[in-house]
Amino acid sequence: MLKKTKKNNKKRLVTIIGLLLGGVIGYLFFAKSIKEIPSFRYTDISTKTNFTNKDLKNNYKKIFIYFSPSCEDCGGLIKYIRTAKDKFDNTQILMVSTRPFTSLQQYAIDNDVKSMKNTIILHDSTQQFVQDFNLGSLVSLPTILVFDTNNALIFDGDDKDFITLM
Repeated sequence: MLKKTKKNNKKRLVTIIGLLLGGVIGYLFFAKSIKEIPSFRYTDISTKTNFTNKDLKNNYKKIFIYFSPSCEDCGGLIKYIRTAKDKFDNTQILMVSTRPFTSLQQYAIDNDVKSMKNTIILHDSTQQFVQDFNLGSLVSLPTILVFDTNNALIFDGDDKDFITLM
């Protein structure tokens, strides 16, 4: 009888540990982003000044793209946005990266970002974007967050489907 009780206790313990680990892993991998634009501060690479949530344009949709200059999919996304530029007339595009400042400047030159209306590249030197926007621990590049004119989240993903919302 004592052996059977110990065996049942082990099964219960294994089940509890499994459930706890599953919950932690689920949280880490599938954390949902925020519902509206949080407070933030990054550096605008073109002006070399702070850019905060208070600098966002009113009555514009906002697209935050978390990217890396070396990411092929990120480069493809920029080309895709450029081809559909008419859909972005009342949209502010904010490209955020933690990569070195100089590589972001070169990326802006190579991709002629200056010619893209309402597009700003922001340097996140403190690597806060993932925390600021509550993206969890596994973040794919590019990560795309689209907010409506009231700054409410309307898309959170990593593909070009957001274009249909524009």
